Amino acid sequence: MMRSRVPRPHTTGVIAMLLAATFTGVVLANHGETARITTPGPHSSGPKTSTFPTRGRKITPFGPTALSEARLQNLWAALGRPLYWAGPARSGAYELSLEDDGTYVLRYLPADARPGSKQSLRTVTTRPVGNAFVAIDELARRDGMVSRTLGNGGRAVYASDDPTRIFLAFPDAAYQLIQVFDPVAGEVQRLVRSGEITALGS
Repeated sequence: MMRSRVPRPHTTGVIAMLLAATFTGVVLANHGETARITTPGPHSSGPKTSTFPTRGRKITPFGPTALSEARLQNLWAALGRPLYWAGPARSGAYELSLEDDGTYVLRYLPADARPGSKQSLRTVTTRPVGNAFVAIDELARRDGMVSRTLGNGGRAVYASDDPTRIFLAFPDAAYQLIQVFDPVAGEVQRLVRSGEITALGS
């Protein structure tokens, strides 16, 4: 059964590119608040839908789900998968999705928003990508991209013509590629500089 997806805002400039990391067989295509990553097999015409083994059992992907901070913490602990966030929401409300490729999409809901809202909201996306730290280094070398080394050894990369989103990777989390989106220009850079983008539970 196909699930409806929350529409993402359109992207412009360099950020609407395809990043082909041939050393991992990963293709990254950016579409608004989140980036799609597919890893098709040699005889596949596209990504496969599947469930993901977690602590010896399978977790089925799910669509936008409203959560309080306590419920977010509990669900994250039950899923047992790395999840990054931008710290506590002022409203205390979040929306979490687990996509078919194993990606978490965490949106920060204002008090008047419902799950699946078409509003453009702060979003932290955590993707399972092999050699993510190497992949982000490749992204940094592309024309129009700006790279920053973080105090904790992480790497941040963003497009010079798009101040609303940024990609992150950390050397101690080699299999997570993080994308942060905020509709307020420059806010993602502030979040990254302040060290607010961290793994939940850290």
